[in-house]
Amino acid sequence: MSDERAIRERGLPPRTAWITAGASAVVCIASLDASLAVLRDAGAIDSALQLAPTAALLALFVGVAFAIAAFAVRRLLPHASRTRSAGVASGLAIGMISGFALAWIGRLTALSTFENAPLAAAAHAALVAVVALLSAAGAGLFAERLADETKVLRVVTMLGIALAGAAAALACLWVGPASWLCAAPAIGVAAALILVASRASGSGLAWIGIALVATTLAAGVLGAPRPSTGAPPAVAGAPANAPRKVILLTVDTLRRDAIGAYAPSSRTPNLDSLARDSVVFERAYSAAPWTVPSFVSMFTGLSALTHGVNHNFAEIPAEHATLAEAMRRGGYATAALGDQVQLLRMGRGFDRYQLGPPRSAVHPATTAGRLVLRANRTRAWSDPEVTAAAVASLRERAGDDLFLWVHWIAPHVPYAPAPEFLPVTPLVARFGSAFDGKNSSVHTGRSIRTPEEREWLRELYAAEVRGVDAHVGRVLDELRALGLYDDALIVF
Repeated sequence: MSDERAIRERGLPPRTAWITAGASAVVCIASLDASLAVLRDAGAIDSALQLAPTAALLALFVGVAFAIAAFAVRRLLPHASRTRSAGVASGLAIGMISGFALAWIGRLTALSTFENAPLAAAAHAALVAVVALLSAAGAGLFAERLADETKVLRVVTMLGIALAGAAAALACLWVGPASWLCAAPAIGVAAALILVASRASGSGLAWIGIALVATTLAAGVLGAPRPSTGAPPAVAGAPANAPRKVILLTVDTLRRDAIGAYAPSSRTPNLDSLARDSVVFERAYSAAPWTVPSFVSMFTGLSALTHGVNHNFAEIPAEHATLAEAMRRGGYATAALGDQVQLLRMGRGFDRYQLGPPRSAVHPATTAGRLVLRANRTRAWSDPEVTAAAVASLRERAGDDLFLWVHWIAPHVPYAPAPEFLPVTPLVARFGSAFDGKNSSVHTGRSIRTPEEREWLRELYAAEVRGVDAHVGRVLDELRALGLYDDALIVF
């Protein structure tokens, strides 16, 4: 028997090799997409059910693509040896995995990239394709140099399971102890693939792979932050000398000089009216230059250097008491309403906590999720809806002791003021009535706005502020209509 014939008869049949490599690519890509989506937007997930539909859709697409590619390659190489078939199958799987990972990392899968910069997106896509093809070719050549293709398939599946397991562990550490369920089904399938790929060798590699899966999942579950304990039960009501309503009103990215009480040239009639009825602090400073640590300081009374929270989707450390907990212990019903996804995990002490749009049925950061939700670009939890929810809460709780926090996201970018607040100026007519805020070249200093463009942005920002002022006025008017304004403690 010749050496070539011996090589042909060794290892798994070509069809099994292709199926194993394809299944490895499908599982790895679906796991990567789900885990990266959770890591990118942890606040958008409530359960594994949000990942299942998009993961299944992506897996179907990848499986079909791999099957078409496999059919084409096998037609081109009808008499390839088993070793070469395994090499090509492994190379194709690695090429698809690396191409998808590069595209995800480069945010090439964001459709806005193609819309806003088509030439740059095309160049980027070509670069991703070249790198993926080179990695696939390298994997194929490596496989052909090995006589036993089962080794190659074990390597491919081990790489896939290691990558998926590590991503799952990171997702667990980021989101919480129950989030390992998001990746567990895909991890289990990949573990089964390891067993299939190594069935002919009798080596312990399969058990090593399964141990790796168990270790990564255990690390994620055991290392994940534990949910904080509930606050002590509320007493019957607030003290007799305390205000029946405590209303905290906050606005994202609001400049001091945009408020008439501080800058007479600005027009904010409702905030100015509130200022005339209130104690106004002439020197008030944010505890930090961005959202999350600022609000942690606001709710704990601690400086940002003391509480140390400085990342998105953070929880207030369990050792620090919160304002909402204190209010609930004091007998108040507690509610928070607004649109700021970075604060989604700061609800300790609130009976009702809705700081973001209602959850989507699918995770919006997954590849398939972006395609499914692309048609719905409007905000699901807009400032008018926040205001309506706040007014409804005041009416429902008119007779109760209530601590209500209302947060409006405008005038955060993008600037898209309602038409009734938009000024009619030559600059708006020239540059448009909205600014999407996605021009990263401006943020990084690679593109400098002209004086006219900067003035246009100021006009749009001022219009956004006037819109928020109207929302604040609606809440204040409701307090007046309910006869609660004079006796309420209102903090802006």
